Amino acid sequence: MRLTLSDRPSNADKPGLAFALRDVIIDNSPPYIVSGPTFEKVGDDRLNISLKVSDKTSEISDVTYRIDGYEPFSFSVVDGLADGKSLSLYAPRVFAPRSSSRGMKEAHKVTIEIFDRAGNSHKSTHSLP
Repeated sequence: MRLTLSDRPSNADKPGLAFALRDVIIDNSPPYIVSGPTFEKVGDDRLNISLKVSDKTSEISDVTYRIDGYEPFSFSVVDGLADGKSLSLYAPRVFAPRSSSRGMKEAHKVTIEIFDRAGNSHKSTHSLP
């Protein structure tokens, strides 16, 4: 989309400044998972989670995970710079106990949500090992 702005009536004596052209990018596509998530066991009740995410148009603004629907936590960026359309992420030593509060062994679920700067998001749910 191209947007043309003009103030020609108020700038008649300076026609070189009468209008400006700007390109506007409309981003309706959500970010996506490129690879992963991978789950690496670290002790009995801990996991390292890693994945790669990307977006075709906008920069990634946040990537969160929740275990069994509890409070979300943000992933860390591998290289320390969350400034691009593609990111490698990890969450070290995530607590995911093997048994529930009732003493039954249940499969835990992790929900990962990716957000881009245009406001699009993608959500996926995975079973933990």
